[in-house]
This record gives sequence, structure tokens and C-alpha cells, in this order.
Amino acid sequence: MKHKSVGRTLAVLLSVMLIVGLLPTTVFATNTATVQINGMEMQDGVEVQCGEGTAVLDKANGTLTLNNATIKQEGTTPVLRVDNGELKIILIGENTITSTTQRPFYNGTVDLTIQGTENDSLIIKTDSDGLQIDKGDLTIDGCILDLTSHNWGGIVTGNGEIIIKNNADVTVNSYDIAIWGGNGIQIADSSVYATANGDGVNTLTSYGDIRISNSTVEAKGTSSTAYPAIYAAGDINVTNKSNVNATSIGMRGIYTDSDIIVTDSSKVEATSNSLQGIYAVGDINVTNKSKVEANSNGRQGIYTESNMTVTDSTVTAASTEEGGIYIGRNP
Repeated sequence: MKHKSVGRTLAVLLSVMLIVGLLPTTVFATNTATVQINGMEMQDGVEVQCGEGTAVLDKANGTLTLNNATIKQEGTTPVLRVDNGELKIILIGENTITSTTQRPFYNGTVDLTIQGTENDSLIIKTDSDGLQIDKGDLTIDGCILDLTSHNWGGIVTGNGEIIIKNNADVTVNSYDIAIWGGNGIQIADSSVYATANGDGVNTLTSYGDIRISNSTVEAKGTSSTAYPAIYAAGDINVTNKSNVNATSIGMRGIYTDSDIIVTDSSKVEATSNSLQGIYAVGDINVTNKSKVEANSNGRQGIYTESNMTVTDSTVTAASTEEGGIYIGRNP
């Protein structure tokens, strides 16, 4: 009886292994998102001509390769649309997406990476929203991203994080919010230049933390009614020799509902045309050979509702109305 039981077990195992071996290889592929160009769904491995360049979807590797592609709006759907899964867009050469009435690059629920070298770029020009993800993270890795939106927003992840890294070079010029990371923004070893031209909007904003390391970041709000050029509900952390410049022609250069940390030989400059240059609900800590300069044509240069600590660093602030630095409540 024992030998028969063992024999049956081995037979079952061999049958299972045989069935697994016969399964299609796509079962083991990554959770590759679906991709549409002007409403037409891309097929696995089928090259699509885009101007003088091409686009190719590889479902097994979870990649979309854009090779000097030019994609223009041709209907009433988003020009490039990605949904349901994960996707890495590999850039080769100069790639462009343009639109008028429709969104040039729309993503539903997806984790998206745009990757290339310093010689590879994605240029987006539109009269609509620029690059939008409803739910998911966006990573910009090593490449050039240049986005212009004349009437709406720039880069938006409503429920996700934006990660910019590995010498990426990102420029956004928009009417609405230029860069909005719903759950946070991380910028490391990269350059970001963001401009928002609309009334009553922030330029660089997040409901989470904004973390900047070894990077150059410039944020500017050009309207007389602009909100803070840099806004975070969480901490604003500037470290590792970063250089940050925030200018609002409207109210406040930098505002956070939490803490501001500037450290490791970093520099922060903030300018406002009204209210404060820098406003922190929490603490402001400037340490380790760092520098902070804040100026306002309004109330105070720097205001913190909590405390300020300056260690082996320099902080200067000035305003036209109520002095340089105010620590306490009820400014």
C-alpha cells in the first residue's frame, strides 16, 4: 500500500509539471499595461511607424521603445494612453508628442518609468493637460523631459509619487500646476526647472514630502495671484549640495505644513511678492554649511510657527513690512 501511495504522488507531481510546462510563456510575463496610440491598441512586437521613427511594445519585458518617434493628435482620444499595470518607456533619440484639444499622454492605473540617457528626450507640447497618471508612480530616469502646456497642468500624479533621478533633466512650463506628486516628490542627482503661469496655483506641489538630493531645482510662479512656488503638506528636505530657488510673483516662495530641513552644503533661495518668503508650520533646521536666503515684499522674510535651528550655516531674511525672521504663532 505504501508503494502504491508513493507512486500515485509521483504521478500527480509529474502531471502538474507537464501542465505547467505547457502553459503559455505569457503567463510568466510582467504585468504589462495596455498601450494605445490615438485610440488604437498596440500589439506585442508589432512596430508602429510614428513620423520618421517607431514605437514597439514588448509585453514580455514590459517595455515600450520610442525610437525618434513623432506622435501627433489624430482624433478625440488621448494621443498616448497607458492603462492597468506597469510599463517602462525606453527613449532612443528625440521623441515628441503634440496635441491641441486632447491630452497628449494620459495614464490610468499604472506605474510608469520613462528612461533614457542624457542624449535621449521626450518633448511634449499641448493645449491640454501634459503627462497625467490617475493612480500610480512616475519615475523619470536619466533622460530629458521637456513639457509645455499652454492652458492646463504639466506633470500630475494624483495618487502616486514622482521620482526624478540619475541625471534626469526635466523642464515644465504650464498654466496650471507644473509638477504635482500626490504622494510625494523625490529628486536625486538631477535638474528640474518648473514654471506655472496661471492664477491661484502652486508650481511644485505635493501632499506628501518633497525630498531633493544633489540636485538643482528652480520653481517659479509668474502670476500676481500665484500661490507658493513650492508647497508640501509633508516635509521639505534639501540635502547633499542641492541648490533650490523658489520665486512667487504672488504669495510665498516656499510653504510647508510640516518641517523644512536644509543640510549638507545645500542652498535655498526663496522670494515672494507678498506675505512670507518662507513659511513653515513646523520647524526649520539649517545645518552643516548650508545657506538660506528669503525675501518678501510683504510681511516677513521667514516665518515658522514652531522653532528654527541654525548650525554651522547662514540664514538671511528681509521683508518690506515686518522684518526678517519671525518665530512663533499668529504672524
